[in-house]
Amino acid sequence: MSTDDFALGYEWQEENTALLEAGSYPYMDLMATHEAPKEVDYGDGFSIRNQSSRPSCRGHSLAAVARMCARIKAGGPIDLDQDGTPGERMQDDFSPNWCWVRSQVHGGTVGANRGATMQGGVKVGLDDGICREVVYPYSAPHSTRLSEAMAQDAARFKFGRYSTLRSEQQVHDWLASGQGPCEWGTMWPFQWIGGCLADAAPKGRGGHATAIRGYWTGQRVAQAVPSVARWVQNEPYVYVCENSHSEQAQWRGLYFVTRRGMEATLRDRATHLIGWSDLSYPFFRKVDWSKAKIA
Repeated sequence: MSTDDFALGYEWQEENTALLEAGSYPYMDLMATHEAPKEVDYGDGFSIRNQSSRPSCRGHSLAAVARMCARIKAGGPIDLDQDGTPGERMQDDFSPNWCWVRSQVHGGTVGANRGATMQGGVKVGLDDGICREVVYPYSAPHSTRLSEAMAQDAARFKFGRYSTLRSEQQVHDWLASGQGPCEWGTMWPFQWIGGCLADAAPKGRGGHATAIRGYWTGQRVAQAVPSVARWVQNEPYVYVCENSHSEQAQWRGLYFVTRRGMEATLRDRATHLIGWSDLSYPFFRKVDWSKAKIA
């Protein structure tokens, strides 16, 4: 089976764009007086999850950006259960199941064989919060009958805000200014170059939500993935995105998007991209990206 034949789950036809825009914090340009870091990676060191046959990508992308925001907020490895041992696989990770089901509830797409919307997910991130994997593991069946214990656990972590982003420059500046990672819902798959590079808008068969964890220099991408070197080696930066089809998909579970590919995809009517932040108000946050810690 091709890695592009896995279940997806972004229901772009059901997206409530008006509500998504209504909750968006106005975008602010924070980079006018700052120099952008050469590389940014909010997700460095995290393992790539596998949604398998469930159409739960919206849950996985939301859980992924929550992990990234929690770590940048903590300034180091996350210890969600506060037991003094950070990085435990179940106790210190967020639940894609919770994110998937609650996104469905808020977006009106409930069902074990249904996906979810971006708008439904922002209600989860801002209002419900996100519970831990140990509380609602991915091995558990789909159910909207979620316990009070799950809700109480979820209330401990909520995002500060989100903003809808409409241009490649806005996406770059959001990531570069230390606000947090991004996620987007797009058509899937992309027209892959070398199996993992997108240089144009996708012409896929369904909708898929994934996380945008940062950007690397074109030279670094070229060295890591020789099959795409000729397309990226002279690029100042290339976006790094995290899939939810295991580390066997694309390149070690990641895929890359050029600036041109990002701009083209943002023009597609099925695409909705949001930047997430643990910060309730926007300001430039200096980060030591060599350690992914706040400097």
